[in-house]
Amino acid sequence: MFVEVVFPLPFRKAFTYSVPKELQEFVNIGVRAVAPFGKRTLSGFIINIPNSISLRKDEIKPISDILDDKPIFTNKTLKFYEWLSEYYLCSLGEALKLLVPQGTDVETKRKIIVDKDFINELLLREKKKDSIKFKILLELSKRDELNFSLLQKVVKKKNIYSQLRQLHNQGAVTIVDEVEGVKVKAKKVKFVKL
Repeated sequence: MFVEVVFPLPFRKAFTYSVPKELQEFVNIGVRAVAPFGKRTLSGFIINIPNSISLRKDEIKPISDILDDKPIFTNKTLKFYEWLSEYYLCSLGEALKLLVPQGTDVETKRKIIVDKDFINELLLREKKKDSIKFKILLELSKRDELNFSLLQKVVKKKNIYSQLRQLHNQGAVTIVDEVEGVKVKAKKVKFVKL
């Protein structure tokens, strides 16, 4: 079984995913699915369940999860959101995002788990004290785990993928993608009665 998913991103096309057997009974047009997208995992909307596909099966990634028990839109409302995306010059995924409350998206956060002994050993061996690798090692030596985005901010450099991949291959760090769930909670307001 395959599904076509649109994401709340500025892409006008739908992306095809396979559905694992354990999720097939929950798949329906109008439900949200969690799926890999590039190096991250995002929630998108299932807009079609095609009978056949033109892609090779080994090129297609599987969805990870289904977020909704019941469809949040029907074929009739899908037509409206298709019109809305054309009228406002946005993607269908961006238009469908208006259906769900803010904070219910699913994304991944990349986390770095540190082997402190190995990092400290590499830090002592590093000769160039002004290199980006030294800055990364120094920051990693201070913590047991660290968010990837925080490390980018601390070392003041965005392109640290190759250095981290090298440390990962050496066994100094483990890089884990964690799915960050729903961030919605009841709003509480404090007030004073006079």
